[in-house]
Formats: sequence, C-alpha cells, structure tokens
Amino acid sequence: MFVSAMLPIAPALPAGYEITVVVIVFQSLIELLGMIAYLRWMPSRLFADEATA
Repeated sequence: MFVSAMLPIAPALPAGYEITVVVIVFQSLIELLGMIAYLRWMPSRLFADEATA
C-alpha cells in the first residue's frame, strides 16, 4: 500500500526520476488489476458448492 500512497507524489519528482514515476504508476496498475482479478475469482471459490446445488 505504500506505493499507492506515493502515486500523487510521482509526477512531482524532479527531473532524472522519470523511471521512478513509470515504476510507481505501473506497480499501482498491476495492483489494481490483481485486485480486480482476485475479486472476480474469489466468489467462485467461496460459493462453489452453491453453484452446483
């Protein structure tokens, strides 16, 4: 979660830190996509018995 807190600060970093901005934004996007995938996958695991009943 530390990286998500850094997201608003990323564009304000000084010149020479462009790769840092890319890494911060990319990691935040990967975390978001991971959470979305997890939220779509988890209900099917939790309620698998109800779907077959």
